[in-house]
Amino acid sequence: MPKKSFFDKEASLALKGIAIMMMMLHHNFRAHSLFDKYTISFYPFNEQQVVNLATSCKICVSLFAFISGYGLFLSCRRSNTNPSKWFAKRYILTFSGFWFVWVASAIITQLVDGRLIKILCKEDIYKSIMYIITDFLGLAKLFHTPTLNGTWWYMSAAAVFILMIPVLYKFKDYLWPFLFLEIAFIRIIHTDFSAIIIDSQSTYAFLIPLTLGAIFANYGYLEKWCAFGSGKIWIKIIKFAVELPILFMLYKMYRFIPLSVFREYHTGLYPIAFILFVVEFVLPLTPIRKVLGFFGKHSMNVFLTHTFIRAYYLPDFTYSWKHFALICLVLLIACTAISIVIEAVKSLLRYNKLIGKLTSLCD
Repeated sequence: MPKKSFFDKEASLALKGIAIMMMMLHHNFRAHSLFDKYTISFYPFNEQQVVNLATSCKICVSLFAFISGYGLFLSCRRSNTNPSKWFAKRYILTFSGFWFVWVASAIITQLVDGRLIKILCKEDIYKSIMYIITDFLGLAKLFHTPTLNGTWWYMSAAAVFILMIPVLYKFKDYLWPFLFLEIAFIRIIHTDFSAIIIDSQSTYAFLIPLTLGAIFANYGYLEKWCAFGSGKIWIKIIKFAVELPILFMLYKMYRFIPLSVFREYHTGLYPIAFILFVVEFVLPLTPIRKVLGFFGKHSMNVFLTHTFIRAYYLPDFTYSWKHFALICLVLLIACTAISIVIEAVKSLLRYNKLIGKLTSLCD
């Protein structure tokens, strides 16, 4: 395997930065109904072109799933503990940030409009406690119980991802057959249950990019692909000239290939082509990588908080900035500022040290 690392931690954060920006566009403009009561400029595009682009930005979830599969697989490979201890440690590390934001959100939204009680405590005391615990653990989508924030469905998928990685590692010599079995399972499973799988917010919907991430980590495909032609500018030019129009073609096809017919295209083929191009031709540009990495570092908190602003409490503020790009940028900056405050409070409370002591019990 080439010595140079094309997809190190810095590149991973930068890719997260791209994914969180795509999420902003997707959540704000994927449907006309989200903004039709506001006056918005889409210059130099037209409204439908931006909606089309925002729709295709759904691949941001696949990007996060791929990064998870890649990083978690390498973590599992480096681990000296048994799978159950590894799972416990990774679950705590992944969800500790969510727990902090959940508690803060529960307190603040309860004070603002009683959201906690209205959503999670509508039934008897036992069910209410169960709903609160389930949502706090990030498992509301998995068990189809109420949640403070609908966007948090991804946390259930993240839990499934962590659970799947030891399985993928156990079959590390058969990952490609394992992937095809996953695809076959989704395609031949009973119709009544397939809706759960095909649902774009299903906890199982993004196992394909997760597994692809593990495959790329196991076999070093990203490194090999980016290293091909390294040092030979003419090969890089040819690769760029071939990949860019292919990527554009895949983008144009995204809207015309039904999700229910070819999910592998939506969650696997197109996102992988996008990742290969970005990792080779965008992320090596140091200034761009640094900026993207900054937003990638805060992507978790941005993801967890942006829906409260965009949809629940301040939609008029969100869409008041007139231009579609400015709307996304302001929301991203606002949520990043909130993230900085969150991290400062966590540091003040020594929260991360507490989590460190908790995870040390899993070693």
